[in-house]
Amino acid sequence: MYLSGAIVQKVERPAPDAVLLTLRLPGETVYLLVITGAIGAIGAIERPRHLPADAFIQRLRRAMEGGRVVGVFPPEDGQRVVVRRGEERCALVASRGGVTFLDHVDAIDEREGLEDGAALSAAAEHALARHLARLREARRAALRAAVDAARRKLRRRLEAVEGDLAKIGRADEWQTLATLLVTNQHVVRRGASSVTIDDWSTGEAVPTTIPLDPGKSAKENAEALFHRARRLKKGRAIAEARRVETDRALAQLDRIAEGAAAPDADLDVIEARAKAAGVRPGPARPTGRRRGEPEERRPYTEYLSGERVIYVGRGAKDNDALTTKIARPNDLWLHAKGWTGAHVIVPLTRNESCPPDLLVDAAHLAAHFSDARGEASVEVQYTPRKYVRKPKGSAPGAVVVDREKVMVLRVEPARLDRLLRSQNPPG
Repeated sequence: MYLSGAIVQKVERPAPDAVLLTLRLPGETVYLLVITGAIGAIGAIERPRHLPADAFIQRLRRAMEGGRVVGVFPPEDGQRVVVRRGEERCALVASRGGVTFLDHVDAIDEREGLEDGAALSAAAEHALARHLARLREARRAALRAAVDAARRKLRRRLEAVEGDLAKIGRADEWQTLATLLVTNQHVVRRGASSVTIDDWSTGEAVPTTIPLDPGKSAKENAEALFHRARRLKKGRAIAEARRVETDRALAQLDRIAEGAAAPDADLDVIEARAKAAGVRPGPARPTGRRRGEPEERRPYTEYLSGERVIYVGRGAKDNDALTTKIARPNDLWLHAKGWTGAHVIVPLTRNESCPPDLLVDAAHLAAHFSDARGEASVEVQYTPRKYVRKPKGSAPGAVVVDREKVMVLRVEPARLDRLLRSQNPPG
């Protein structure tokens, strides 16, 4: 019986719509994943990074921790792992709709339990990898959005500081006008709104018009100008310090954004740096349907290259939807050159270059899902999505590529097999 008798030591959440049970067998600890997917999947995996416990996980902990596993069973609507605690039995069910909890399970025939978890483990590994890849990209997107918002705020502050410094630059002008007014008080008429005085500071007479407050005397107007000049000069040091501080903060955010864009970025470290810089990323929101909503048909199939997701169009009209509605301008677009076939999209962050291994994996999928399938070598064109256009009135799947690079791909059967086995069937 698969894992029968194991003690449930801990319940955690490694990814959205997934539950991880830490099980203890004599001399062995097993991590059992219960996860949603194209089919529900349950299997033993390597320990992943967990997420904080929510109310659902806390409820499972109260019901399951300390109990014994009865077995893993395959009902019609998804796999389930049944746990006995005292005289009560409860179960976690993995189905297309998500992970659900049954707080009471009737007596069951334990002989129906699965004997071997190898196949389920493989399915769970792939399902978890897809979830973690989506979560990682969602965390990266949330971090990028928070950093971009902070940079926009700092740029607005910098513009305001530059405006203040431009006003402060007139301090000497106000002081010169005040001095002219003091030395030429005798030419100022009471109640005048302005006066024109020759300025000889350059050695030549330069007529200079000075605005006045008609309700003040010449001396009072001069004192007001001196006061304005002193106030501006006093603010210069503060404004210059703010400009230096803002420039430094912008440079720090640029480094954080650059670090977050790296394919192998340690997002925990980058997020900590962002928080130290005063940036608080919002919650990561992986794309996909909400719980309880009906599943929608996606125009693409997902494949995994390590932790990175690759999208492959499912047909001509699906290619159009994938390329024109789903792919972002900086994503990489691939297609078997000169052949009818799928559009392939590699999601990339801004200014990110596609890693060589990821590029070769995507090219294998572009070649395989085309009429070139079976060829030993295939030319594959690739370019950022922003250089791909859909002409009005063109046939489904037909596009125009303004700029492209072409690689001659020598198909590696082992690599292709790995990619095809990582498939996440569309909902």
